[in-house]
Amino acid sequence: MYFNLSYKYKYKPPFFLAESRTSGGTYGDIAQYGIRRVGKCAFYKCKSLRGVDLKSAVEIGRSAFYQCQNLESIEFGDKLETVGQSAFHGCSSLEHLKLTSIVTIEAAAFAECTRLTDVEFSERLEAYIYILGL
Repeated sequence: MYFNLSYKYKYKPPFFLAESRTSGGTYGDIAQYGIRRVGKCAFYKCKSLRGVDLKSAVEIGRSAFYQCQNLESIEFGDKLETVGQSAFHGCSSLEHLKLTSIVTIEAAAFAECTRLTDVEFSERLEAYIYILGL
């Protein structure tokens, strides 16, 4: 399943980015279109994804950005509450994250993010299990 978010959607927010059944697709940068939830494996092993603007997202599903090795920047707003299991596992180009509204981070969410050195968490963070996987 491929997503081209460079045109105007006919759907109005809140928008759910569907789960992917394929892997290795190619995408450019995706922009904010009222996306509230990124589904399981939505960008699984996407090699060309470089930046994501998810300021309206509330939840990032399991393995949503799994091994998106060229993903360098992610912008979250003040709504994100949950990052699913292995959501960013293997995103080895990520260096900085601001998770200022996060409540729950599931297992191995940022495992093998080898360049990730700067993370800002919310004071509301209640649950985190094996975040970095080191």
